[in-house]
Amino acid sequence: MLRFVLVGAALLLVGCGGGRSGRVVIPVDSSDTRSKHLANLVRSAPDLERFDRAMATTALSQTLQDLGPYTVFAPNNGAFRNSALSIDTLMTAANRDSLRKIIRMHVARGRYDPGRIRDSMRISTLSDHSVLLQRFKNRKGLYLDGKPVLRVVEGANGVLYVLGHVIAPAPPDTAAADTALAAGAQPARPNR
Repeated sequence: MLRFVLVGAALLLVGCGGGRSGRVVIPVDSSDTRSKHLANLVRSAPDLERFDRAMATTALSQTLQDLGPYTVFAPNNGAFRNSALSIDTLMTAANRDSLRKIIRMHVARGRYDPGRIRDSMRISTLSDHSVLLQRFKNRKGLYLDGKPVLRVVEGANGVLYVLGHVIAPAPPDTAAADTALAAGAQPARPNR
C-alpha cells in the first residue's frame, strides 16, 4: 500500500511537470499491477474510492473480476466532487438505474493500450456511449473527450485510465423534438 502511495505521489509530480510547460505527461504504471484485476486496482487506489463505491453499488466490480479484457475510465474523487452529479444521491436505491448507466459509460469491452493510440480512437462503452481517446501531436499525453488523462495503470484483465472528470450523459436533444413538432407531431402528454 505504501509503495502504491509513493508511486502515485511520484506520478503526480511527473504528471504535473512542475507547472512549467502546461503539457500533460501520462505515466503508465505497470509495476506490481499486471497481476491485479481492474476491480482490485480501483479498490486499492485511495483517489478512486468514490468510483469504487459506485462500482460496488451497481455490481460492476463483479464484472471487472472476469477475464475481460476491459478498459476502465475511472474518475478520481476530485472529479466526483467537481461534477454536477452527486454520487451520494445516485447511490440511493431510487437512483440505482441512473448510477448503473453512468458507471457503465466508464467501462468498455476490450483492451485499449495507451501505446497503440496514435491519433484518436472512438470507443463504445458498455452503455453504448461513445468516447474519444486522443493523442495530439503538439501536446504530450492522452485525452479523453478533450480532457487530459491523469494516469494509466495496466492490469491483468485490462487497462485503467484515471480521469479528472466524470463522463456524464449528454443533455436531451431538444433539436430533434423541435423538428418533430415543426413537422406536425404532437408533443407527449403526461397521463392524468
